[in-house]
Amino acid sequence: MYDAHLVLARISHHVGLVLALGGLALVCNYVFFWEAARCARRDRCVPFLLLAIGLWFAHDATYLLSAHKWFSTYHHWFPELFTFGLVVTFGFEITYVVQTFRYGRAELTPKLTEAQFRGYVVGALFLAVVFWGITKATLDDPLFLMTFMLTAVWALGSNIALAVRRGPLVGQSVLQWAAFTGMIGSYGLVSIVVFGGDFRKLPWVLLCVTGVLGGIGMTIWLRQASASIRANVDTVERKAAALSGP
Repeated sequence: MYDAHLVLARISHHVGLVLALGGLALVCNYVFFWEAARCARRDRCVPFLLLAIGLWFAHDATYLLSAHKWFSTYHHWFPELFTFGLVVTFGFEITYVVQTFRYGRAELTPKLTEAQFRGYVVGALFLAVVFWGITKATLDDPLFLMTFMLTAVWALGSNIALAVRRGPLVGQSVLQWAAFTGMIGSYGLVSIVVFGGDFRKLPWVLLCVTGVLGGIGMTIWLRQASASIRANVDTVERKAAALSGP
C-alpha cells in the first residue's frame, strides 16, 4: 500500500515535524491509556471491551517481536524509537487484561462462574489475535503506520458501546478523551503532511477525521455529564441548606 523506504526517507527530511507531532501523539497516547487504567480501577470496571484490548495486545506484541526488522532490516531511527514507545503501551495492555480478569465478570458475564469467565476472556483474546492476524495479512502496512490509527479508532467504538451501556462517566474521564483527540489529531496530521502517498487519499483522511470528531464528541459528552452531576449536587446542597435553616 506504501513504500516503506520512501516513507522513511520523507520522515528523515522532516525530523523536527515528526518528532513534534509524533511525540505529542505518543504522550497523548500514554495519558489516554493511563486514564483508562486509573478510571477502571476507580470504578472497578473493565477499561475497554475485550476485542479492543486483544487487538492492541496482538498489535504491539507483533511489533515488539519484529524488533530485528526495525533495528536490522530498516535500521532507521523512527521505527527503532517507536519500539521503545510501544514497550510502555504494551505494559498498559497487560494491565487491562489483569483488570478485565479482576472486574469483568460482574459487568460482562455475571451469570458465568469464575472459571467460565476466565475461559471466556481467554477465548475473546484469542479471537482478537486471530482477527489481528487476518487484518495484518490483508493490509500492506510494513511499518504498522496504518494499523496504529485503525486500532485507535477501534477503541473509540469500544468505549462508545460501554458508555451507552453503563453511562459515560463510569470507567472514563474527560481528560482521557481529550488526550485521545490530541493523539488522533497529531498523528493524523503528521501522516498526511509527512508520510504522503496513500496517507493523503480520501479513505485515510476520512478515518482520521472520524477519529478526531469521535474523540471530540466523547469529550463533550463526558464534560456535559460531569457538569450535570455537579449541578444536581449543588441543587441538593442548596435545598439541604435551606431546610436546615440559619
